Amino acid sequence: MILLLGVVIAGLYAAHPLFEPRLPHGTDTLTQLYTLVPLNHQFREGILFSRWAPYRASGFGTPLFNYGAPLAYYGAQMFNILVGDAVMATRMAFGFGLVGAGVGMYLWVREAFGPKAGLISTAAYVCGSYMLFTTYFRGGLNEQYGLLFMPWSMWALRRLATTGHARYLSLTGLAYAGVILSHNLTTLLFSPVLLAYAVLLTIVPLQPPGSHPSSSGALGRSRVAAGPLLGVGLGLGLSCFFWLPMVVERNAVLTELLYSGVEFDYHHNFIQIGDLFSPIAVAASRPTLSLTVVCLALLGMVWAWCSTAEIRWEVALVGLVAAGYTFMVLPFSVGVWEVLRPVLQYLQFPHRFLGVASLCLSFLVGGGFCALELGLASIRPVRDSQALACRGRAIVLAVVIGLLLVPTRVLGDVRYYPPLPEMDIGFVMSKEREAGNIDTTYVISFIPRAAQEMPPFELLARDGPERLDAEGLPSGTDILSQDYAPLRYELVFSSAQPFTATFNTFYFPGWMAEVDGKPVELVPEVPYGRISVPVPEGQHRLEVWFGTTPPRVLANGVSLLSLLALGILGYARPLKS
Repeated sequence: MILLLGVVIAGLYAAHPLFEPRLPHGTDTLTQLYTLVPLNHQFREGILFSRWAPYRASGFGTPLFNYGAPLAYYGAQMFNILVGDAVMATRMAFGFGLVGAGVGMYLWVREAFGPKAGLISTAAYVCGSYMLFTTYFRGGLNEQYGLLFMPWSMWALRRLATTGHARYLSLTGLAYAGVILSHNLTTLLFSPVLLAYAVLLTIVPLQPPGSHPSSSGALGRSRVAAGPLLGVGLGLGLSCFFWLPMVVERNAVLTELLYSGVEFDYHHNFIQIGDLFSPIAVAASRPTLSLTVVCLALLGMVWAWCSTAEIRWEVALVGLVAAGYTFMVLPFSVGVWEVLRPVLQYLQFPHRFLGVASLCLSFLVGGGFCALELGLASIRPVRDSQALACRGRAIVLAVVIGLLLVPTRVLGDVRYYPPLPEMDIGFVMSKEREAGNIDTTYVISFIPRAAQEMPPFELLARDGPERLDAEGLPSGTDILSQDYAPLRYELVFSSAQPFTATFNTFYFPGWMAEVDGKPVELVPEVPYGRISVPVPEGQHRLEVWFGTTPPRVLANGVSLLSLLALGILGYARPLKS
């Protein structure tokens, strides 16, 4: 319990700049805030979840949660509901990410190397350069939550393999789904690692600490081998409602905007090997590696290789991932990037590989600490004196933690935004207008492909555009009634001639329309890609709403079935083998 308290303290220490009443000045920090404000507005309107974000792109809307992982924003929204302040909620969400990541790392490493090693690995992870860079200088809340759920996934998978208890099957699924629903690119990098770990634990089954080789849990020994792979599959099933439509409908948005700019070209963003271990002064501009972490990780690998076969192969896999992912940030790896360009180009920055590498290195640091303790215990004076042994272990623990906290010196370089005004939808949209374009950074990857050009700003009001482009109606057309909700428009027209009603909303699969209760085909207007609906002459009721598509219906069904399976597994009683 004391060590777990130390883990929480380590997370809070890494989070202490968030105790300031101001928001850290990260590259994307305001992006998180400008996404949270419209989400909170949708909550107040009773829209708890929608793939379509009606207030983005200056009110023309984008399919935010059809492509962007939603979990981190919903985590921030929970804090927003609690405190009623978007800035404070954003800071609390970042702080929760740091503490939660530390607890997950502690649990994983404790299983392999013991509690004190878990505390050491926690310090290496949450106080490491990559975590601090992501939190304070990039402001990547989504990626930080991906970093949060990665160690939880590894811990749950290991517990599932060692105990066979069905509850860890559920926890594995939940944790992996947490990664998928937090950050797309972290999922891309972490999924092969988790799958390889599951295969390893299937081939080389582990025993829980202190257990008898014949013991088994709720899955039974004969079923434990398949447990890790089932856990990964359950995570895929739970998150299917998000990732399946994203994959199937990937061509419905301008995904090439993700990597089309020179600043997003990975060729210009490799880290030179000499800069990978740069001093603290430059860690605010890019993530680095700590020599202390690397040395302890190498020591842990050597020690583990001389240990039991079970931990040997586990450590070998983690070490191989750490080395391979570190290699991918260096310019020497450009050949691999070129071969895998169709996938890796979306990463934009090779340093993203350091997120998973930091996870693996932090795990190995726990093994390195065990090696130091064993080395200390082998010294004769220490071996012969219990008091000297206790003092020696305390000194080693303090020195190692002190060295691992060196990267936190970069927190002195954290800058803050000046006090921000109270934010509403109009404020967020005004910031887009000030930027001079609708497809600003935080919506650039979700502009529907139907938009060949961005709509002119003349169409915009303070709170976004008028939903109906009334100027495009033919003369003599009367609007008898109109009712606009964020995801549904209802109007009654009277016209002496057929016309096309155009709405200042981007067309995207899922938008539907009916005239007098009969379905009509929506047509994307050229060149702005706005929704347009043909309406015949006479008096007619037009309804336009955001619905669904077959891939989304299928994906929702898979996720619901997976959720049902998770509930059943969570209450499964232990079975005797």
